[in-house]
Amino acid sequence: MKGKKVLLVEDNEINQLVVTNFLKKLGAEIIIAENGKIAIDYVKEYKFNVVLMDLQMPVMGGLEATREIRKFLSNKDLPIIAMTAAVLEKDRDDSLLAGMDGFIAKPIDFKALQDIILKFKDQQINHNLNYIMENHSELNIFKDIINQKRLINLLESGLSINAILSITKGFANGHRNDNKKLDEFIAKNEVENAKRLFHTMAGISGNIGADKLYEISKKLENSENLFDDVESINKFRETLNNLISAIDIEIQKNISENINISENKLENNISLKEYLIYFKNKLESHEFISDDEEKQLKNYLKNINNSESYKSLFYFLENLDYENSLKIINELIKNI
Repeated sequence: MKGKKVLLVEDNEINQLVVTNFLKKLGAEIIIAENGKIAIDYVKEYKFNVVLMDLQMPVMGGLEATREIRKFLSNKDLPIIAMTAAVLEKDRDDSLLAGMDGFIAKPIDFKALQDIILKFKDQQINHNLNYIMENHSELNIFKDIINQKRLINLLESGLSINAILSITKGFANGHRNDNKKLDEFIAKNEVENAKRLFHTMAGISGNIGADKLYEISKKLENSENLFDDVESINKFRETLNNLISAIDIEIQKNISENINISENKLENNISLKEYLIYFKNKLESHEFISDDEEKQLKNYLKNINNSESYKSLFYFLENLDYENSLKIINELIKNI
């Protein structure tokens, strides 16, 4: 059972302790939810191999929680096993009708528990992609360009929606001049520099799930007669331009409505310190920083005496170096 990720939905602390200790000895990773409502939130955000679901709990019981989960995750996607002291046939029937896959009576028979979990060992457990896309509409801006499953993997890794948006914005800002660089390499017949550019692009585009750009970059990186492959080079140019254009247009269209600081607030004489604290909080929580917000920060800071700090701050922001950006902002706040 090593590597299995189990969601234990149980409100009784003693039952939590007993089941957790048993499964941990078998190598499983356990997350505990005290009621069905919390369990629903967990399965929306994380990937589990199996859920052990008590039936009688405060806030939301196991049957109701299972019915809600089955609206976006099928039995194939996520097995749910009922755990209950009730042993009547009706309880078993109710569990199955709610969408559960098995039944364990309390007190727990640990051999039976192990067997029923291992029953699903070969079953592929996936997030329900459609559900996540419907509930995180920000991700739909990339639906025709970036591999959605890769974006879900990034979410599962702990990145927030805003952090992913910041990454894609950073990609656009950092690579919008790559086609010009490529022109220079071709003009000077610098094959190795061009291959290095394609190698870098393959790594970055693969990480963000830009499959089309990854495939053409990888092909060009490994090309024996690179500059003779005009068709592939033109395809690279077009694919890169399309991706950057989509990021530029769609991010602004979808995110600008959520900007908290606007030009109207600038006219209301928000102090420099207040704005820096606002900006600091956004960086610390890895929230999306729009171009408009960066422009407003530049307006606030244009008259500061320390021009080196000004230049360094926006260099770090441009390159998504939030750690060094925060150091400068903290220093500016301290000196106001």
